[in-house]
Formats: sequence, structure tokens, C-alpha cells
Amino acid sequence: MQIAEVMTREPVICVPGCSAQAAAELMRQHDIGILPVVFDRFSRKLLGVVSDRDLCLAVIGAGHPPSVEVQECMTSQLVTGSPHDDVQVAIHLMQEHQVRRLPIVDKEGRLVGILALADLVRHGAIDPKDLYLTLRKICESRPRAASRTA
Repeated sequence: MQIAEVMTREPVICVPGCSAQAAAELMRQHDIGILPVVFDRFSRKLLGVVSDRDLCLAVIGAGHPPSVEVQECMTSQLVTGSPHDDVQVAIHLMQEHQVRRLPIVDKEGRLVGILALADLVRHGAIDPKDLYLTLRKICESRPRAASRTA
């Protein structure tokens, strides 16, 4: 099964100049925990992601005002997938990089979707053994990093 078959298409996005407060409001409105940050809404060139955890730790925890722009707290070193990859490739990436969500980009680096571990479960695209292993890998202790995708 390919990622394109199970990913969330046209995810909610923001731009680098979006305020942390506006990003948090989008997450609240859409009940999501991550926003892809794109160059602009037309090109959809992926620049990074901002997670609810990023907003909490890098904005509130660091004492920044809610008006700080997401470009100041987003994760820009990303692990991404291709819509044509097999879901097993995505599962391996999630395990290796300890992430629950992968931005999915085309050959030009434009955002075409998001693949969450929950999408794999919802579509029956991950067997229970792989799900257990993936969750176990994601939850392993890791060296502290400045930021990462959630």
C-alpha cells in the first residue's frame, strides 16, 4: 500500500510569519498537533513544521510573547516521505527518527499531505506487531535536541 492511499491530503498549513498564537488557534480549531510551515499558500514549498510541543516549550516555556513568529520555533530539519513510497518505508522512518507524523512532499518539495501513525491505524495499514514496535521506538529515550518533529 502506498502512502498516498492513507495520508491526510491538504493538511492545514501556516506560513513562517504566522504568530505562535495564530498557529495554536489553528491547531485548536482543527484538533491537530502539528502544522506544516510552507513558503506560501500557493507554492506549498515545505520549510518546516511547528508542533503543539514546539509552541509550548519554545514559546511559552522560553518566555516569548504569543506574537512570536512560527519561523522562530519551527523544526526545519525534517524527515519526509513521498506519496509513492510504500507505507513500510514510512513506518521505518517513524521508527528510525522517533516521529509520529511525516510530512509528505512531491519531487519539488511541495507539501501534498501528512501521514500520521493514526492514519496507518485507521486504514489498517500497519499490523499490530509493527504498531507496537513503532510506538516502542518513538517512546525510547533520546538525547535532548533543540527541536524535532512531533
